Amino acid sequence: MGYALAPGIIDDVQMRSRPQPVQMARIEGGRCSSRLAILHSCEATVTAATKEGPVRRSLTHVFFDLHVGGWTVRVLGDPLRPGVFTTDIGLTRIWHRIGTALFFVAFGVGMLVAPWANL
Repeated sequence: MGYALAPGIIDDVQMRSRPQPVQMARIEGGRCSSRLAILHSCEATVTAATKEGPVRRSLTHVFFDLHVGGWTVRVLGDPLRPGVFTTDIGLTRIWHRIGTALFFVAFGVGMLVAPWANL
């Protein structure tokens, strides 16, 4: 899970100081789900027009946060790298996403090591 989240987190860390709203972007199939109001998973497909043509990008944000209610989302882009998009949810909760990915990596390593520790 942590490995699957890494590319989106890396893109967002690289663009976090220069995001700009994307005017001609559309979110298709965007949805967030919560588990115990602590673990949130948001998935969306962003479609936007760039100078190179239309671009579709699937986004997945998984993070720990105490939140109850709905989300409002804006599409943000990197002016230095056309075609790289994210959402304001992804950028404002970047540290939560990094911590969540590290938690899943540590949990996976623990599951692999635990049987050997009992021997």
